[in-house]
Amino acid sequence: EGFIWVGTDRGLFRYDGRQYELFAMPDSLCNNEVTALYENAAGQLWAGFSDGQVFHEQRAGQFVMWTLEEGLPVAPITGLGEGADGQIWMATYGEGLYVHNGRHLYNLNTDDGLPGNDLYTLHVDDAGRAWVGTDGGISICSMQGQSKNIENITTADGLPDEIVRVIQPDGKGRYWIGTYGQGVVRYDPQS
Repeated sequence: EGFIWVGTDRGLFRYDGRQYELFAMPDSLCNNEVTALYENAAGQLWAGFSDGQVFHEQRAGQFVMWTLEEGLPVAPITGLGEGADGQIWMATYGEGLYVHNGRHLYNLNTDDGLPGNDLYTLHVDDAGRAWVGTDGGISICSMQGQSKNIENITTADGLPDEIVRVIQPDGKGRYWIGTYGQGVVRYDPQS
C-alpha cells in the first residue's frame, strides 16, 4: 500500500509520505521497543520486541499479541521470517533461534550446534531454511519433524569475519553479508 513501517524504541510507526502514525502496543503487554519487523507473503506485518514479545497484524492497522502454549522468548527478537512450509522463525539475542511449525515451538541453541545464542539477523530462504548471523559466522538451520539441522559457515570456509550482522539475498541465489570488521561480501552458495 506504499506505507513505510519503522520500528523504534518508542513503538511501531507507519509513515504515509507526510506524517508518522504511532501503533503502540498496550503497555501492559510489551515494552514497545521494536527490534524486528517482517512482512509475510500475505502482506501481514509482524513485529518483535526487546522483551521477547511478538505481535502480528490481525486486520489493517490492528495488532494482536502472538500467544503460544510454550510461551515466547524473554530475549530481544532480532529477526522474524516464514518459510513456504508455514514454519515461523524467530532469531533472538540471547536465546538462539526458535521455530514454530504450526503446533509446537522449538528452540535451536548452542546445545544443538549454533556457534552462539546471540543472533543479529535472520533470513528465511526459498527452501524454508533460516540463515542467521552470529558472533561465530553464519548458521543455516532447518527442521524436519523434530529433527534440528544446523550447517555453520565460518572463516575456515572463507568467511572474512566471524561476526555477521546482516544477511541480505540479492534475488539471484546469492547473499550480501555485512560483517562487523571486514566490510560487506557477496556469498554464492553454489561456488
